[in-house]
Amino acid sequence: MLTGIELTLAIAPLVIAGTEPYKNLITKARTLSNRKVKREKQIDFLRDLSAEVSLLQFTLINLVHSLPELSVADKQQLLEYTELDVTKKDRLWDSVPVQEAIAHRLSGCEAIFTELLQRVLSSLNDLISDNSNGLEAVDIGQLESAGIYAKLTAIRKDGRKDSFIERFQFTKNEKRRLHGLKRITETNEKLQKLLSQSTKASSGTKRIVKARSHHRKGYKMMSSLYNAMTSCWTCNCDEPHEARVCLLRSEKHRADPAVASLDMLMSVRRDGFKGSWQESHVRIVAEEKKERSPGISFQIEGAPDVSSREDIQQLGGLCKLISDEKYRQVSLGFDYDAAAADKLWKAKPRRLSVIPETETKLKELLSQADRKWTLKERRLLAVVIAHAVLHFSEGPWLDEHWDKEHISFFPPAEEGAGVDFARPYLNTMFGKEVKTSAGENEEIIWHEHPSILALGVILLELEMRASIEERYTADGLSKGAANAATKLTTAQRLLQEYVDETHEKYHRAIQECIDCEWIEDGDERDDEAFRDEVYQRIVAPLEDELRIGWDIKPGDPELTLVFQEQLR
Repeated sequence: MLTGIELTLAIAPLVIAGTEPYKNLITKARTLSNRKVKREKQIDFLRDLSAEVSLLQFTLINLVHSLPELSVADKQQLLEYTELDVTKKDRLWDSVPVQEAIAHRLSGCEAIFTELLQRVLSSLNDLISDNSNGLEAVDIGQLESAGIYAKLTAIRKDGRKDSFIERFQFTKNEKRRLHGLKRITETNEKLQKLLSQSTKASSGTKRIVKARSHHRKGYKMMSSLYNAMTSCWTCNCDEPHEARVCLLRSEKHRADPAVASLDMLMSVRRDGFKGSWQESHVRIVAEEKKERSPGISFQIEGAPDVSSREDIQQLGGLCKLISDEKYRQVSLGFDYDAAAADKLWKAKPRRLSVIPETETKLKELLSQADRKWTLKERRLLAVVIAHAVLHFSEGPWLDEHWDKEHISFFPPAEEGAGVDFARPYLNTMFGKEVKTSAGENEEIIWHEHPSILALGVILLELEMRASIEERYTADGLSKGAANAATKLTTAQRLLQEYVDETHEKYHRAIQECIDCEWIEDGDERDDEAFRDEVYQRIVAPLEDELRIGWDIKPGDPELTLVFQEQLR
């Protein structure tokens, strides 16, 4: 049996239609036939009832439109039915994404909300007379279990609106009419208040708290790790060493108690050949140094004994170590201990996890028009890349003008396995100064934070399953070539074109990246509050889409992010 929002939205138009005779001063209506009741009271009752039910209908329609987890098309589909279709609408309203979206919007007040709607339905049921034409030949006892919708459907059995109005009767009992109308009015007010309060609760501080206890530490630790690794590149190579950093933990090592764990590929020269890769894995085994009393250790379970560790610098540096042929068939292990003089230590090796010689860039992936790429795969990738921006952007790991060329994929080491598109790698470089400010780059004129714009473009490209360059138009080019504003203006145009095809939370995340209206003058890019805003406005909505659509959240097997729960 249908209850709640869907049922109320279904009966509201029917009740409103039943009140229409007041427009003609009830000259044709048979609804209030008791001659002792004055016509003015009849008109007032019908007018007030119509207004209250219309207000209720408007409130519930607004509630549906306020569900950011659902796409515009989903909302239209929920609201487009004028009558209930058990085979379609019931199934749609009972779907997990819709139920999750409503629960999140009501912020724990679902039981109260449902009780209030039931009170309205009960009051409306009491107001409709069992003597209405169409109910005379129906067993009223059977209708009681079906409720008001079954009663209204029986009255409107021939489907004609004019006939329905003439056969519709409200109760003749004035006391019951006034009592029912009063209950509906009071319940409407309570619903308004409840939805107003739940709006504040659903957009409260929980996400901010999570961001402060997790992402702030992650960004600082990644910056410290980069500095520690850079100090170990003591070579005189003519070019900086490139690296590919996996943005997810290996499933085989997701139980590793380290604070963070990164699979990494580092470029080396072997036998004078440029372009070879050495696989490695880096573990952050202790939290960042803090002001503390002497002798207090912040090491966690899994950290090696300090006395048994080998300092990478004392071993000749990273370049010498990764160039050693004897390590070619293993993944070199490194431990970083921020609580022990920011040192990088050699750790136990592991088996190889990928084939580094076969690299596929995200740019290539987007150009494969025939590739079958599910919505779930694209949403997972969006969350992983967004987390990478939190931890790596505006710092030494990632150039502010990064794009799809900075995201790579590799096949796992198992023989015969294809490229693993679920495990993206970030392209970075050691020993090279990364651009983290505008400098003389003219693109800053068009967007305050190019790295955030780059994330928005990537999210848009994942939605389109195509590169943004494929959608450039002549009016966005200068003499046939892209200029500093082309990517931004194209992204703005495409975002509007896809508004009806994109789920609202995902669409809003892209909008926040492209517009950045929440950024104030003077905001520091490495400021903690700024990173909190990025999480709240961009990353959290993407996480919500995964949770609502596929019941996936950070920490699950499909989303083992670099940082473990110790930081949360």
